[in-house]
This record gives sequence, structure tokens and C-alpha cells, in this order.
Amino acid sequence: MAETPTTLSTCIIRPSSPTPPQHMFLPSTDSFWRWFHYNQRILFFKLPNHYNSLVAHLKSSLALALVDFFPWAGRVFEQENGRLALDCNDAGVPFIEAYIDLPFSSLEDEGFKHQPFFKNFAPHGDAIRWTGPDLPLLSVQVTRFPRDEGVVLGIGYSHIVADGSSVWHFMKSWGEYARGVPLSIYPVHMREVFSPQRLLLPPPSTEDESDKSSSPFPEGESNSNIELVQHDFEFTSEMLKKLKYIATSTYSPTDHAPFSSLQALSAHIWKHVIAATNVDKSKETIFYLLADMRSRMDPPLPVGYFGNAISGNGTKALTEELQQENLGTTALRLQKLISTLDETFMRESYGKVEVLPFSKLLEEFRKDFNMVRLHVSSSPRFPVYEVDFGMGPPSCVRCPHIRGNGEMVWFPGRDGDGSIDFSLALPKPVMERLEQDKSFLSF
Repeated sequence: MAETPTTLSTCIIRPSSPTPPQHMFLPSTDSFWRWFHYNQRILFFKLPNHYNSLVAHLKSSLALALVDFFPWAGRVFEQENGRLALDCNDAGVPFIEAYIDLPFSSLEDEGFKHQPFFKNFAPHGDAIRWTGPDLPLLSVQVTRFPRDEGVVLGIGYSHIVADGSSVWHFMKSWGEYARGVPLSIYPVHMREVFSPQRLLLPPPSTEDESDKSSSPFPEGESNSNIELVQHDFEFTSEMLKKLKYIATSTYSPTDHAPFSSLQALSAHIWKHVIAATNVDKSKETIFYLLADMRSRMDPPLPVGYFGNAISGNGTKALTEELQQENLGTTALRLQKLISTLDETFMRESYGKVEVLPFSKLLEEFRKDFNMVRLHVSSSPRFPVYEVDFGMGPPSCVRCPHIRGNGEMVWFPGRDGDGSIDFSLALPKPVMERLEQDKSFLSF
């Protein structure tokens, strides 16, 4: 059996009807992501229908979806002033068909737990950043298994075009086109809402601006040479209820808003990962998260806003503090962090991106990067199990490859009962200690 899929064919899917040619403005909320790697997501489906008819159906419905979600079919280019723009030219989305000599049931029987070769189920695994106008912004791969037990649908995409909310909006809509039902939410293209005139700009930098055209990361800096191990964890709804109870009972509810499941679970993970990291007690650690800002703006952005509308920040604590304080105290740190992510913070943050060279912007980021760091991306609120192409929801959704030490990717649990699944990457000895910590999954 082979663990590397064999490519069978590749074609380009374009919108089923031509979209208006235009150069779309990309605000700093989008262009900031030019320096960061492409993301990959994979969806496992049981295959009740014939494989060939499924693939034809996926291609035709994707062409329909690209009419409304036309930015995916375009290409990003750099203008003479150095600013990125999106050429909506219907260049299209590569669609790859592949085959792997591995029983689908062997993955299913193990709960689709992470395997290193999962990264081969989605395109653009080697794209560490946007490199120019020839690079597609979205690519799709469908991998077939022996006896057509199931398929894996993998996507690789540039963060320049869309955040997680927009990605799963698109995926759900693609499924709606495939089933022939009206879109539940239409995309809204209004990126000018984050134009420089609507941001809070700092004074211009006196430093040379020429470095805005080169990466702020030397090759390999954003990826440690330490061997990382990726593992999937599942927290049931009952486990989350218990964590919320523990957090609340250890910190008076009169002193704060009720803790959410996300805050209690994040606090639990932070404390246990830091304990497993086994570093000096005086070392500082940071928990970093991204928030969807659509509902936090005044007035709120449309739910269907298509693009990037996220903002991030971190909260720091000494290792010794995390080890000594109770779960509620740590959860309160995270609750306060979330409260900082308001419209003013976002407009100030991206105002800096408009004015300052990246070397200046990322000075603090580089310092934080050297800390023991946890970083949450994705969300258990994304409708990942509402993606249905006519064969039912996916059996499982995974992030096939996490690149950063301490990075987590969260999804809703497969049971749809409020449970949470997440993938976490840590150095091998740290992961081993975390898995041996009985109190991490039993409390």
C-alpha cells in the first residue's frame, strides 16, 4: 500500500459564466497575509454514488459557485506602488484527481486520526507564502480510494483572499450549488470597508520603506528545526461542561462574565501544555488567538462579508503563574484578552500595516515568537459539517498539516452536540508528556 497519492489528472475550473473583469482593492486586512503559508483543509466522505459521476458533479457545481465567489478564480498581483490587488480575470481553480492505494476503511476505523501523509491530500502544501501572479489562490484535490469506499476532498488556499469564516461559507455554498438549493448566505464583496481612510493610521515611519516588498521572515525562521508532532484531540460536550463548571467554581462569577466553553478549554490546554513543556518557571509564555470581527464592527459587517475580517492579540503569563493559579484565573486572562479585540484595536492594528514597514511591524511578533507560544486558529463555530454535495455531510474534517510549534486548529466535533475537536502541533517530547498527563483528558 502506498501513502502518497498518485495524480491522475489536472484541469482548470473557471466560473460557469464570465464574471466582470476588475482589479479588486485588497485592504491591509488581506494583504498582510501575503507573507504567510497557504492553508490546507481535508474532508473525508463516504461514497454512496459512482466516483465518476461525483467528480463531474463537483466540477460543474464548483464552476457555478465561482460565479458568486469569483475572487478565488482570480490572481493576486503587485501594483507599481507595491500594493497588492486582485485581478478578477477568471483564470480559474486547478482541480486535481488523485488515487491512493489505501483502504478508506482503515482510516475510518481509526477515527481519521492524524497521519503525516494527510498533507498529500490537499494542494499547496509547500507554498510558504504568496510568490506572484502565477500562483492560484485556491486549488482542489479529490483523492479516490480502492473499491470507491470513499473520497477525500482537499483544498489549499491563500489567506490573502479569505479568512476561515469566508472559506467555510464558500464550501457550504459550493455544496448548496451541488444540491441545487438556494444559497443560505450570499457573499458580500465590500473590501473598501477597510480602506486606509477608515483605519486609524500612526505617523509614517522614518525607516526605509523598501523592505515592504520582501519577506519579513528569513527563510525558515517561522518554522523551527525542532521535530513537531501533530495530534488530534476530542473534547466531548460533557467534558466541556465540566471544564466550565471547574473554571466558574474556582473564580467568583460576580467578578466576570460567564466563562464560555472556548475560554475554559483554552485555559485548560494552556496550563497543561506549559506544564508539559517543562521550561524554567520564570520564562514567559503567550496565548494568541484570532477573532472574527464581523459582529464587532459598528455597524456590524454583513454575515456574508467575503474576505478577511479577523484581528488577533495575545496575553502573556509566566510559567510559574500558570502552574500555580486555578483554571478560573487562567480563563479570566483569556476572557480579558477577547475583550481587547474591538473595532478600535482592529483599525489601529491594520492602520500600522498601511504605514509601517514589515520589519518594524514584526519586531514584537519576533519577540513573542521566541516565547513558549500557543496559537489558536480556525473555530468550532465554522459550519464544516454542513458541507454537503449530495452525499451527506463529511465523516470527518481535518487540518492535514500544522506548521507552527504550539499552533492549534479547532473544529466542531463530529457529533454536532457542542463537542470540540482540535489538532495541535508540539515538539515530540512535549507531546509525549502531554499525552501521558492523565489529568489532561480525565478531570
